[in-house]
Amino acid sequence: MAEEEEKESPVKSTAVVKYSAVYSPITYSRLQCNTDLKQPPSNWYSSYGESFGLQHVIAHSSSGFSSFQMAHMFPDCVGEVDVVSDAENIKKLLKIPYSSSPVSMVVHRVENTLLLDEFDLHSHLLNQSESDWEWMRKLFVEHFRQNMSRENMIVRKNATPNQQSLVSKFLHYSLPSEEEMKQQNTKDKETKQTKPLLAAKEWPCLPEPPAEKENPDPSSTRHKFARNVIWTFEDIQMLLGTDLPIFGGGTHPCLSLRLRDMNKPINVLTGIDYWLDNLMCNVPEVAMCYHLEGIVQKYELVKTEDLPDMENSKFSPKLIRDVAQNILSFLKSNATKAGHTYWLFKGKNEEVVKLYDLTSLCSEELVSTSRNPFTIPVAMLLYRVARNMKYSRVCYTSPGTIRMLLKNCLSLLSKQDYPQLVTSCHYMLADLYIPVTMDPARPNLDEKFQPEEDDLVEDKALCRPPPLTETLSERCKAALHHVSEGLQCLQYFPLNKEEEGADESKDSKRSAEPGPKFANPSDPIPMPFRVKKPPDNTDTAPADSAKSLLCKKEEEAMPTWAQVPAATDSKAWKSHLQMLLYKKACLVYAALAESSYDGGRYGDALKYIEAVLDCRTHTGLPYSGALASYLLGRAGDCCFKAVQDWTHVDIHNSALEHKINNLSSSESNGPSMYAKECGLIPKQLTSIKETMLSSLECYECALELASSDASRRNLWPRLGNIYNELGSMFMNEAGLACQKEPLELTQQEIRDLFVKAREFLGKGISAFHLVRDDANLALLHSNMGRLMRLLAHTNLTNEEAEERKHYNQALHHYTTALAVLASRKRNPLIWDTVTWELSTALYNLAVLSQEFAHYSSNRKMVNREDMEREVVDLLQKALKYCDIETASTRQVVYQYRAAIIHHRLASLYHNSCRQLDSSDTKRKLALFHYEKSVRLLTKLENTSDLLRVQLERIALAEFTGERANSTQNKIKALQSALSIANECEVTLKLIVVEKKEEREAKSSSSDPTSSKSAPTPPLNSSANSKSVYSNSSVTNESRDRSSIPLDPASSNESSESKSHNTDSNPEASDSNANPPESDTNNRESLVSLLEQRLQAILKQLTKLCWKNTSSPRLATLGEGYRGAYSKLLKKRVECDLETHLCQVLADLKKL
Repeated sequence: MAEEEEKESPVKSTAVVKYSAVYSPITYSRLQCNTDLKQPPSNWYSSYGESFGLQHVIAHSSSGFSSFQMAHMFPDCVGEVDVVSDAENIKKLLKIPYSSSPVSMVVHRVENTLLLDEFDLHSHLLNQSESDWEWMRKLFVEHFRQNMSRENMIVRKNATPNQQSLVSKFLHYSLPSEEEMKQQNTKDKETKQTKPLLAAKEWPCLPEPPAEKENPDPSSTRHKFARNVIWTFEDIQMLLGTDLPIFGGGTHPCLSLRLRDMNKPINVLTGIDYWLDNLMCNVPEVAMCYHLEGIVQKYELVKTEDLPDMENSKFSPKLIRDVAQNILSFLKSNATKAGHTYWLFKGKNEEVVKLYDLTSLCSEELVSTSRNPFTIPVAMLLYRVARNMKYSRVCYTSPGTIRMLLKNCLSLLSKQDYPQLVTSCHYMLADLYIPVTMDPARPNLDEKFQPEEDDLVEDKALCRPPPLTETLSERCKAALHHVSEGLQCLQYFPLNKEEEGADESKDSKRSAEPGPKFANPSDPIPMPFRVKKPPDNTDTAPADSAKSLLCKKEEEAMPTWAQVPAATDSKAWKSHLQMLLYKKACLVYAALAESSYDGGRYGDALKYIEAVLDCRTHTGLPYSGALASYLLGRAGDCCFKAVQDWTHVDIHNSALEHKINNLSSSESNGPSMYAKECGLIPKQLTSIKETMLSSLECYECALELASSDASRRNLWPRLGNIYNELGSMFMNEAGLACQKEPLELTQQEIRDLFVKAREFLGKGISAFHLVRDDANLALLHSNMGRLMRLLAHTNLTNEEAEERKHYNQALHHYTTALAVLASRKRNPLIWDTVTWELSTALYNLAVLSQEFAHYSSNRKMVNREDMEREVVDLLQKALKYCDIETASTRQVVYQYRAAIIHHRLASLYHNSCRQLDSSDTKRKLALFHYEKSVRLLTKLENTSDLLRVQLERIALAEFTGERANSTQNKIKALQSALSIANECEVTLKLIVVEKKEEREAKSSSSDPTSSKSAPTPPLNSSANSKSVYSNSSVTNESRDRSSIPLDPASSNESSESKSHNTDSNPEASDSNANPPESDTNNRESLVSLLEQRLQAILKQLTKLCWKNTSSPRLATLGEGYRGAYSKLLKKRVECDLETHLCQVLADLKKL
């Protein structure tokens, strides 16, 4: 039953050839019966058999510490496979249940892989002539010599020379002749003789570990296995080296040859040996050649799966599988410390396998007087594996694992003895924290590392290393630390080849120098357990200027060199590594600069930008105008943003004063090729003006150095921003200076401010025109229009023609801004801003043209009608840009502006009708605009302006009555005036309510116990008509963040001087922003004037009605008008005038 179960569930075994150094499989020659194997074949004395891997058959010479050799050949396998070893060592371990022979092996752990090597105590420790193993020898003498017999510790070879010679001759007989080999297809040769796929082809140009230091026993020769295979035995993966000759031919394409003595049956150990050899090489059968005293008798073919059931050599594959799993679990659970040397030992005829941690057993005195021969080879392997994992494009490895490997390597190497490797380790650690592919403007620090359930390990000793989850600033700090450490190692590079190669002279001086680092027994270094996960090739970071200049693409992530220098060329390696470290420092500082800029730490950002330029100088690379352009552009951004954040300027200056650690080594000091660029970066932010000028200088220099159209297009909008800000600043400064009396600045100084403002705004217009940024172009034209208005108002030249010229230029810029926008749909906010400014300019120009003749477009114009026509045209244009229908935040001020324009037009026609032309056309136009104004003011409930317009309407009606030819027309005109007065009843009631509220507010403010509530302020158009700029002057949203928003406050609050009252404040001229006292007095005078006009109208109507006695109706109306007139005159003292007028007007409505 047991045999049936084993057959039903065979062990799982697959093998994949990683590298083959021989022709395999090869067609074998079947020997004839009675062939004498004692006679050597003709090819036995030649090297012909070496092409087929037969050089190791005579005596399976010890492969030495071949696991280190294989690990260096295939570093991509380290961490992926469970074991790396010679196949013979694995067979010894798996035969333990059936063998009483001693086992002695050394075990090392690199990441999740165990390195197993045979450890011959006799050759390494008991031979007193070798001084290289003094450390091990003393350790064994102290701890093991007393407890173990010499016989149990020595591993003896079983095969006799005669047997080995006979097997060798048999295999040479079985080889095909040289002529047969030449007839084989050359393609078959190329496909069967493979070369190792060394990951070194994909490694960066970083120093190679010294070949003589890769093997713990440099005196031993390198064992070149016939093939290296990845053997998967159940769930165990092993990288093995094997010398098994593999043959084939005919119906048996793959088999192994074995020579057997017919007088000696196959024993269990031999059967296991054959079975494991075939499994490890994926050979399906074995051909056994039987002989008697060297004479060939017969051949027998046996399938690999039948070997465990052969007579006299039966064994259990399941037991061997269990042994493999148990030994692997035992080793992984106990051999957990990197850099430690473990000894796996089983004495002769013993059943217990023991594992000793030799590193922990050694005393401190022993460590200080001699060295562990495995320390340096393990460190070299850690370095190579970490380097392969770091730059492999095939297998994704957790950065935490690579960090652990590199730190373990550093803990074992002395920077004085191995400066190249230590420097490289520091570079790779810095590259782990800040990868060379990371975009400093868009750092993505998310580790794509998710544990898989199938890869979880229950053993607590096999824990994953901590991931790199620090913040960007912490990562940058760690990266800079390793860059600094790497630069410090440069001083230990030998000055010439002789010093680098003088190992013996170094040994004599080591007593005075720090010795190599050993693993501390009390401070174990836990090896990480890495979860395998395929790489994620997605890259979401878009390419931009920062990424293209300071980081590399994924496929270019490895530092390269056109021609790798020799390992002994210390000067070349020193220059190359110095360049790599300073390039890494550039990337780190750039990332810090971008992070500081994003976080509003503009002083830090400026400091880091200068550090990038400084480190770039020390790389030895040629001058990069593109990089300088990018960094100066960002420096300009920092200055610009610092101005907007001026309340925290002390914080920014404090950051600028705090110097960063200088990474420059003493050997790299020299003049900086970026001295000019560094000089443009401010060392202190002294004032807003100086900081903005520094920003401008940085932008202009960046534009000059820009090497591509894309970079220039990126910089032009930012230059446009700073031009706008500087232009607005100088415009505001000039306007404020003009308002002060006496003037603090001379007229020439003020004129210079205007010239600068005009120059910068003009450059801003040109900048935005180049990039076709319509929104910002319109804003700059609007600002230029305001500047022209301010120039017209100040009129420093005292030339009257200049005032109108500046106004015309202002109108030109406003209309150009609207033409650029084309329609309100494109940008409603900017459109409303410009239309309001244009309407204000047209209105004020109309007022000035009406009141001052020199504002006329034609100064020689003497015809009043022509002047009136020009004013009307300007007012009509101003009215055109008042959008009173569209619901917006400006609708109220637009309505008020339109009401005032209608009022002025009506007044103009009214005045013309009185003085020049009494035609009915002008009167009707006046009435039309009065009515429009009344309707708008009624909506706004503006009592003072409404009363004023109504009084002018009454005056027009009275004037019409005066010019009437008949009594009937006069009465009709006066009745029309009376009807307008009746419309004032609603306005008077509003005044009554306002006065009541004012009295209540006044009484509450005088009473300290009453609650304080502010009265509702009157409509103030100037408060609602300020120009509102777009929050962002640059609309493109590139990652370079060159889109720097304009500051609304600095862009909008441009003040204008008051050389003319009509436009001292363009919005205040048509607003109701008077002080409360003056507004109240004005209102009371208007009410009083209404009372007077009402008295005059009633008196005249009474007289006219009484004169016409022929009409009873008029007589009746005359009596009513007389009564109303009488009541109007009899005002009670306790009654307000407004209330009294309301009562009179109510009685008049009854007539």
